[in-house]
Amino acid sequence: MSLPRQQINVDTFTATGTATTVFTIPHGFAVKPSFCSVAPANALSAALCYWTWDATNITVTYLSGLTGSVSLEWCATLGTL
Repeated sequence: MSLPRQQINVDTFTATGTATTVFTIPHGFAVKPSFCSVAPANALSAALCYWTWDATNITVTYLSGLTGSVSLEWCATLGTL
């Protein structure tokens, strides 16, 4: 049985109280994907950010803290499609 080569999803986080700058998304692969992409799925999440990834998670870091509902559309790919 082969693993899926691409995962695509939208995750929503609720940042209440203290402003949150880091959001962690588990991508579901047991290895580091060769490519990951993150896009805002609502107006709040369109703030300036960057992302990194490892064998477990995609980590999205915003340059300023956010409060409220943050929705992120993401894609993780193994190899080339």
